[in-house]
Amino acid sequence: AEVEPAHFHHVHLNSTNPDAAIKFYTDNLSATRLSFRGKEDAAYTERSFILVNKVETPPRVGLNTTINHIGWAGKDGPSEYEWLKAQGVEFHTPVTALGQNYYMYFYGNDREVLEIYTGNQNYRFEHIHLYATDVNATARWFVEHLGLEGRGDRPKPTEPGRIWSNGVRVDNVGIVIFDKPDSPEHRLWEDGMKDEFEPTKGSVIDHFGFSYRDIEPVYEQMKAAGLEIVEEITTKEDTGITSFFVMGPDKLLIEIVEEKPIPEGVWE
Repeated sequence: AEVEPAHFHHVHLNSTNPDAAIKFYTDNLSATRLSFRGKEDAAYTERSFILVNKVETPPRVGLNTTINHIGWAGKDGPSEYEWLKAQGVEFHTPVTALGQNYYMYFYGNDREVLEIYTGNQNYRFEHIHLYATDVNATARWFVEHLGLEGRGDRPKPTEPGRIWSNGVRVDNVGIVIFDKPDSPEHRLWEDGMKDEFEPTKGSVIDHFGFSYRDIEPVYEQMKAAGLEIVEEITTKEDTGITSFFVMGPDKLLIEIVEEKPIPEGVWE
């Protein structure tokens, strides 16, 4: 049976203080606090949830996982930088011009790396930035197994300083895929480059999730394709989510959730 394309559903963080983590997004990134399925607090941003898992020890940060950061759009980089600084937000990079636009990297409540980029001139949650061993293979994985909108293979640039990149789209979220960096100025990891990616599971940005109305056919299709099913289909008591977990490229944990798509600003 033909499987519908995936919808983006959530980013899942690990935090020693979920309440403070959610507050960071509602105070600084125009997210809304809500009760997710009436069971736990979460942040809701545009068409996506930010779910937070409570952990006793601080989650791993500054490590070499494929998830580099999650990003929002902005409109006026310099004034947003000053405003966030006044809120006590800690920056990884100052506001930096990129052509006509600006970008800035800063830390969330649990030292997850976040970005604001003004290219799209709004205030929405809009991208996830991955590093990959092979940017084309990673993009193809999302197209083949999740039905995301891709751009085809991109040739590796030969000019010095140009980074090899590709990307896919799902709903309003771009998944930007960059070549694993080999120069220090492109590294956001605090303890430097490792030879291999480490699993996202247990790190501050643990995984992200995609939704389908019916996940059984997706499960069967992924299993038939030989993908590693990390956790079978189960319904979680704490969240009420029915889902399964699959291993994506470069040890990226992905959750496949049974849920109606979230229309923009309207609950179906």
